[in-house]
Amino acid sequence: MSLLIKMIFRLLRIDELISYCGELVAYLVTADTEGLQLESAISDLEANYQKSVKVVHTSRGSEYTEELKLKDQRRDESFIAFRTYIEANLHRKDQVTVDAAKKISDIIRDNGWSLHRTNRSTQSSKMASLTHRLSEPECRVWINQLGGSDWYQDMVDDNQGYLDTQKEKTRVESAKEDYVAMEVYKKLQVCCEELFEAIEVLHRVTGNNKYVPIAEFINDCTQRYMTVAQARETKKNNNKEEQQTSEE
Repeated sequence: MSLLIKMIFRLLRIDELISYCGELVAYLVTADTEGLQLESAISDLEANYQKSVKVVHTSRGSEYTEELKLKDQRRDESFIAFRTYIEANLHRKDQVTVDAAKKISDIIRDNGWSLHRTNRSTQSSKMASLTHRLSEPECRVWINQLGGSDWYQDMVDDNQGYLDTQKEKTRVESAKEDYVAMEVYKKLQVCCEELFEAIEVLHRVTGNNKYVPIAEFINDCTQRYMTVAQARETKKNNNKEEQQTSEE
């Protein structure tokens, strides 16, 4: 008879697996394992658990941090330059010029006169709204009338430059996270399986009952995590069946 309940690792999410291993490590490093010949397996699990926690919580996309900072500053400067140019035209003698500048100025105010001082995501949203409005034919006429086309285009291009870098950062991070998660998952699973196999074999060979409380603790953890994982799997399968039924 098997001493340990089978853990179906494929049902666990990466954060669940790490949490599961964390509970095992916390118990095993303080448990009485003297003479059980589990030191190597426990040490491997603990080392890979600590490494996994560090890897998962390490700030990702750091290679883009400085580039994004510079491009964010650049789009700030371009926005301020365009806004300042429009504002300067409010003080021209020609009333037609002043009227055009007033219309553009009002649009900027509607979208955030100081939008460059907001957080990056809010700024991106406000910039999208502003550039969309300013791209309309009547606005382009007013901007051209003020001789501000180059200032406007710099603002649009620099904002797009930031957005493109942000998009690339997200793409690279996603691919990197998938790879890291896969590697972390695989190593932790192997460590657990080797530990469980050692407990089973050594208990069977030696008959030492000191393995029993260790197995009981592992089983308790396994049952709790499997209950959550299996409930999620059942719900997912039910949703698929409902969707297929509705499509028929």
